[in-house]
Amino acid sequence: MKNYYSLMGAAVVGICMCFSGCSEKPTIGSDMLAQVNDHSITEDHMKYTWQQQLPPKDTPEARRKVLDQLIRRSALADYAIAAGLDKDPMVIATFEGILASRLQEVELFPQIEAVKVTEAEALEHYQENQQAYMQPEGFSVAVLWFASRGVEPLEARYHKRLERLREDIIQQPSPVDQGFGKLSQMNTEHAASRYRGGVIPILQPTREHNQWRLAVLEIAKELSHPGQLSDVVVNEEGVFLVRLLEKREASPRSFDSVRSSITKQLKRDRVEVIKENFELTVVTAADIKRFDDRLQSLLLETPLGTMRSTDAFYIGQN
Repeated sequence: MKNYYSLMGAAVVGICMCFSGCSEKPTIGSDMLAQVNDHSITEDHMKYTWQQQLPPKDTPEARRKVLDQLIRRSALADYAIAAGLDKDPMVIATFEGILASRLQEVELFPQIEAVKVTEAEALEHYQENQQAYMQPEGFSVAVLWFASRGVEPLEARYHKRLERLREDIIQQPSPVDQGFGKLSQMNTEHAASRYRGGVIPILQPTREHNQWRLAVLEIAKELSHPGQLSDVVVNEEGVFLVRLLEKREASPRSFDSVRSSITKQLKRDRVEVIKENFELTVVTAADIKRFDDRLQSLLLETPLGTMRSTDAFYIGQN
């Protein structure tokens, strides 16, 4: 198998030789280092292979070794072509892929590298699309919570417990920035906030998907000022007592905070246009004939490893 793929690689080299117009017997030029059948091995071939391999020392022996390798590869490629492997679909696909990649490197990538977005362009985009760069409304809260699992005795027990705590907090409120303080250590099942006064990461209506956080958010929306306590709430997610720490209104982000992301987005958009135009130019210039009737009647084999379950069903019926 290893020899087969080595031969495939050599065949690609041979195809490259054919497509590069080397089918006629070359004249011996000053840059030719060897000749294999009708193909020449030039200084450029040697330089490229040398740079790829980077031998440890530049010695006459190392140079001869790399040239011998190029000669063997060229001989293998010629042999593969003689065997008809230049018509092998795998070789053609590989060769076309190499050419397409190289074309992009030579002609497309320099266009992409030249794409620039000035600060003035980024600022203009920011000013025209400010709604897209709003800091969404947010709520900072502390939570005491028990998972009642919809069991009524548990709901009643936890509801009574949090009611007592609520009354105690009203009588002796703790600083807002501490949430519920040490009370959370023994009065919540929310592990992530238990030792942080019940404080959870800020809630943003436009970004919440977790059902537990959505339940907390709905309670927080009813609170208007920092320090305010909710009633004890029972819902599908459990039993909650929520304290509002901060309510942040929606506001525009500063240009400085979003300049980098705007610049990257504008550059991505421009690169996509360049890619589309490049491919459109190349494909439009090609003389293309389609034979869709043949395409539809072509019998295609599905590799066994990628069969759909319906394929297996119908095979079993035959």
